[in-house]
Amino acid sequence: MTAPEALATPPTLFLPGAGGSAGFWRPVADRLSARLGAIRAPTLLLWGDRDPISPVAVGERLQALLPDARLQVVAGADHDLAQSHAAVAADLIGQHLAAWRPAGKPLHEDFMAPATRCR
Repeated sequence: MTAPEALATPPTLFLPGAGGSAGFWRPVADRLSARLGAIRAPTLLLWGDRDPISPVAVGERLQALLPDARLQVVAGADHDLAQSHAAVAADLIGQHLAAWRPAGKPLHEDFMAPATRCR
């Protein structure tokens, strides 16, 4: 499969055993999936329930791979939910940021395990 052929179908990144364009994305997914468990930052995954590019199953898989992730599925939204449902997205992001950040703690601390922290 050539890159243009692979891009003609929606990517199924992070889904085990996925068909379609998975062959194109598989090397990336294999490299990234194993490293996601090292991310310690509380992670908000915003997903549209009508996303034709990245189905909710991809968000569910990411939630399973990330140690502190919360998946929020937005009804009626597709892949551009940040634009089409901007007020909802902004509210969810604001709630997420307000809920986890301890008072006085810098935003950059403890996001990555020491072995994967950028230096």
